[in-house]
Amino acid sequence: MLALMYAGVLRYNPVSDLSGMSYSKAFVTMNERLSREYPFGEWKKIDWNERRSKYEPIFKQAEKDHNFDLYYKTLREYLFSLRDGHIKIVNDNVYDGNKVFKKEVGGGFGLSAVQLDNGKVLVSLVLENSPADQNGIKPGAEIIMWDGKTGKEAFDRTTWSETNMATNEVRRFNQGRFMVRAPIGKEVQAEFRNWGETESVRTNLTAYDDQFETLKKTKPKFTQADLDASPIEGEILDNEYGYVKIKHFLRKSNVTAPEKSLADLLKTFQEKHVKGLIIDLRNNPGGEDQLAANLAGFFVKEEKLYEYVSYYNRYTGRFERNRNEVVKIKPATPYFDGKVAILINCLTGSSGEGMPLALKGLPNVQIVGFTSSSGSFGLVSSPIEIKMPEGYTLRFPDGRSLDQDQEVQGDADQSGVGGAVPDIKIPLDEETFKESIMDGQDVELRYAIEALER
Repeated sequence: MLALMYAGVLRYNPVSDLSGMSYSKAFVTMNERLSREYPFGEWKKIDWNERRSKYEPIFKQAEKDHNFDLYYKTLREYLFSLRDGHIKIVNDNVYDGNKVFKKEVGGGFGLSAVQLDNGKVLVSLVLENSPADQNGIKPGAEIIMWDGKTGKEAFDRTTWSETNMATNEVRRFNQGRFMVRAPIGKEVQAEFRNWGETESVRTNLTAYDDQFETLKKTKPKFTQADLDASPIEGEILDNEYGYVKIKHFLRKSNVTAPEKSLADLLKTFQEKHVKGLIIDLRNNPGGEDQLAANLAGFFVKEEKLYEYVSYYNRYTGRFERNRNEVVKIKPATPYFDGKVAILINCLTGSSGEGMPLALKGLPNVQIVGFTSSSGSFGLVSSPIEIKMPEGYTLRFPDGRSLDQDQEVQGDADQSGVGGAVPDIKIPLDEETFKESIMDGQDVELRYAIEALER
């Protein structure tokens, strides 16, 4: 009974040091541990025996041939097959010193792409003086053919990414970024049709070493200045709506407590009689669940569950609820009873998903976005850590977030569906693409305002 009550308190996660083993032996040992302890194996319907059958022979081939590249790519493919944004090779900086990543996708052509809902692949970024620019490709161009495949085929076959991808929407975001990457020096034939034109153009492009510029430009990254500043900023927009940007859910001792920052903003908004409130959680990577729950407290009248948590219990060999670890949303002052629109995207991750998950369904709250959030809401409180050959340290989440029915919440399932789901899903079509990418307008903000005006 004691073990059941204190599943989270008494649990421990020893590091598995498999670094001295062969590639295949380390893989099999890791797979066996994860089959017991990875929190979402059952939720994602992972067949661990199938994973072993598929990947063990490849690891054996890699060790037989002393093929580091094959080992690394197979390790990444295995980890990515688990579809969890919290799974990381923690000491692998793909932009700096990763020879395999550089060899495979170190070359750029000076462009990036996105796929519309109808399957068309359009250019979303063109770097000045790049091969794409010099060959007349402009933002908004449709990629009709790429390297011998249709634009859609090339997009769908793209698998590389910097990080693990839990949902289909996160995967599509990265496919557009990596579809137009290649080994440095590779020549591809591209057929494109610029926006508003009827004739398509064929051209040859050669990948050059752009120092991953197109990847860096298309993925927001926090600077130290962002982390040192207050995570909460706000203002009253010209149309008399309140706007709050929450960048992350981390506390910093040198800035005002986030709870006070939000309380002060809400008090000002109420004094000014704003017509409604927009909470912007786009690109919020998360932080502390308790802080997310505290901030959600300004929007509830009564105490509400944020999450139960469940961990693997080594004494029972099962996942058990830690009854001492229940996160609740407690009403906070001032209570904001006006209309609320919460903006999310596929980079709203981890604890960043907590507020939309918790507040969704309230009569005055609507979730707005092109996509669901990232679908990686597991706990990383005492993570599973595994040291693998060639110096890689792997980290996995160790806990499940459970809803009031004690079902897994937030994490994507085996089909790549999960996260906080928008009540108002913005279509990604030619109109919203042009407005967002080509005209530089904030489409999501416009949709949020329209939702509040209804």
